Amino acid sequence: NSFCTLLEAGSTMEALRYVSQQLSKMGFTEAVEYFADHIWNGVHQFVIDEIDNRFPHFTTNAAFERVNADGYVPPLVAVAAYLLVIFVIVPAVRPAKCSGVWKHLFAMWNLLLSAFSTVGVIICVPFVYAGVRDHGVRWMLCSDAMMWDGPGSASSGSVGVMMTAFMLSKFPELLDTVFLVYMRKPVAFLHWYHHATVLVYSWWYQCR
Repeated sequence: NSFCTLLEAGSTMEALRYVSQQLSKMGFTEAVEYFADHIWNGVHQFVIDEIDNRFPHFTTNAAFERVNADGYVPPLVAVAAYLLVIFVIVPAVRPAKCSGVWKHLFAMWNLLLSAFSTVGVIICVPFVYAGVRDHGVRWMLCSDAMMWDGPGSASSGSVGVMMTAFMLSKFPELLDTVFLVYMRKPVAFLHWYHHATVLVYSWWYQCR
C-alpha cells in the first residue's frame, strides 16, 4: 500500500501524513481495522525486511555455542559487579544533589529501551500468534521444534536476531538501577532482584 511504499522510499514524514489523512476520514471501527490491515502489517514487514537485509541467514546457533562455551561466568560476574556498584560504589560517590542533566539522560535511556521493546513486539507478536494458531500453546511454549526447525523457526531470521538481542540486553539494562541510585531515587527490592535474576535466567535459557 501507499504507506509501505513511502516507508520504503525513506519518506517517514510523508508516510505519517498519509496515515493521518486516511484516519481523519474514518470512524473509530474503520480506523482500528485500517491500522490492523495496513499500518501494523506495513511496519512489521518494513522492520522484518530491514533486519533480514542486515543479518542475512542469521541463526542463534553461534550465540548458543558462545554462551555454552562461556558457561555462567559472564552473568554471575555481571550480577556481582552490579550489586557492588549499586550498594557500595555509587552511594559512596554520588553528589548530595543530582544535576538535571542526569534526569535527561535517564529519560533518553528509557526512551531507547522503549524503542527496543517496541521493535521486539513488532517482530515477535505475529510469530507467536501464528505459532499458537497453527500449532497450539503447548508447541509455542514447550516444543524444541519451534527452536530447531531452521527457516521460519524462532532460532532464525528476525525472530532469532530479536531473541539474541533480548538476552544480551539484560546486561545494559542493569544501568536502570545505577541511574536511580545515583539520582537518590528509592529502589525497591523487587527492582534490583528482577534485574539480577532475569539476567541469569536469560543466560541459563540460552545454555540449556
